[in-house]
Amino acid sequence: MWRRGGGLRLVPAAGPPRRIGEKDRQEARGLLARAQREGRFGASDVYEQRLEALAVAVTRRDVDVLVADLDELVPEPLRAHVLAVVRQAYADGTLPADGFDERTERCLGMLTAKEAAALVADLGYQIERAGRAQRLRALASRVAPPAAVGICSGAAVLAAPVALGTGVAHWMPLAVGTGVFGAVCASGVALAWRLRPRPAWRAPTRTGELREPGRGARPEGSETSGSEG
Repeated sequence: MWRRGGGLRLVPAAGPPRRIGEKDRQEARGLLARAQREGRFGASDVYEQRLEALAVAVTRRDVDVLVADLDELVPEPLRAHVLAVVRQAYADGTLPADGFDERTERCLGMLTAKEAAALVADLGYQIERAGRAQRLRALASRVAPPAAVGICSGAAVLAAPVALGTGVAHWMPLAVGTGVFGAVCASGVALAWRLRPRPAWRAPTRTGELREPGRGARPEGSETSGSEG
C-alpha cells in the first residue's frame, strides 16, 4: 500500500562541496583581515593573493583552503622575537653570514609555528603553545586590575555613609555607577598600554636577561670613540 511521504527525507549530501554565499565570503574575508592585522602573512603579498582567490571562490572547499592554516601562522610579535634571536646569534658569532641571511629572509615572509621553531632550534630556543591554564592566567591578569579598581571606587563612595553610621541604601546606585566607571577607565588605560608603540625586540641571553639585538658586538673595522690626539 502506498504511504504518504514514502519515508523520504532531505539530508545533507556527502557528494560535491556545497556552494558558498555572500555570508560565507564575508566571514572568510574577516578571518583573512584579522590575520593580516596580526602580521601573520609577514611582508609577503599572500593576503592580497588570497583576497583575489576568495573573490572567485565557488565552493566551501575553495574557502577552506584559504583560511585553514591561519592559526598555524605566527603573529608579528613572535616573528619579531624569532628574528631578534637570529640577529643576536649572528652578532655573537654563533651563526654564519649565509645562515643569517637565509633565516632573516624566512622570518620576513609567511611563517608557520613549525618553521619558526626550526629557525631557532639550534640556537637554544623552542616554541611552545600556551596551555589552558596559561590562557586563564593571562585573562585573569587582564581582568583583575580593572575589577579591583571598580570595587575600590565603589567602596570609596560607601565609606562616608558607613563611617557616619547612616544607611547606605541610597548610596548604592552611585557606588555601583562609580565602580563601573572606574573599571571602564582602568580597562581603557590597560588597553592603551598594550597598544603603545613597542621598542625593538630584545633577544634573551643565556642567563635569561634581555638585551638589545647586536648589543655587545661591534662591526669589524669600527673604531672606538674618543678624542683624537
